[in-house]
Amino acid sequence: MANAETKLMTADEFYEFVHQPENRDREFDLVQGVVVPIRRIPNRYRGFVCANIGVIVGNYGREDGTHYGVLGNVGVIVAKNPDTVRGTDFMLFQSTANPGENTWVNHAPVLAVEVPASNQPSTVTEQKIREHLAFGTRWIWIADIVNQRVTTIQPNQPRETFDGPDVLQGGDILPGFQCKVAEFFDFPGWRKN
Repeated sequence: MANAETKLMTADEFYEFVHQPENRDREFDLVQGVVVPIRRIPNRYRGFVCANIGVIVGNYGREDGTHYGVLGNVGVIVAKNPDTVRGTDFMLFQSTANPGENTWVNHAPVLAVEVPASNQPSTVTEQKIREHLAFGTRWIWIADIVNQRVTTIQPNQPRETFDGPDVLQGGDILPGFQCKVAEFFDFPGWRKN
C-alpha cells in the first residue's frame, strides 16, 4: 500500500491529523499507516438505519446493564504496527470496557455493525470484517439497506443472513436480545412493497 518513501502514520498522529481545522468536515480511515479519504454518498435512510440499530441494540445494553453502545462512525484501532483505524457505524462494548478519553477506541467491541454506503466497495467491507475478526470482535453485522437484510459473522462460523421477518437472537454473545430484522429498516409511515 505504501512505498518506501512514504512515512507511515501512527494512530496518535492520525488523531491529530483528523482534528486539524481543514479536516473538520472530512472523513478518513488509517489503513496500515496510510491515510485514506472516505467519500460516502449522503443518504438519509442509511442514517436512519444506523440510528435505529443504535437505539434498539443500545437499549438492550442499557437495560441489561452489562453493555453500552457507541454510534456514529467512531474510530477503533483494529491493528498496530502499522496502525489501522477504522470508522465503525455502531459498536457494543461490555460495560467493563471503559469508554475512556476522547480518543480512538483501542479494545474490541462485542458487536460491530457496518451499514455500507451505496458507494462503499464490497472489498472495503470485507477488509473491515477481517480486521474486526483479527482484532477480537465476537460478532459483526452487515446491514444491507437495499435488500433490508442483516448478515451476521462470527469467528470460525458460517455467515448467516436474516431477512425482514426473521428474528435475530443474541445467543450466548448477547443473552436475551432478540429483534425482528424489519425493525432496523422500518421507516415510520413507509413500508417496502
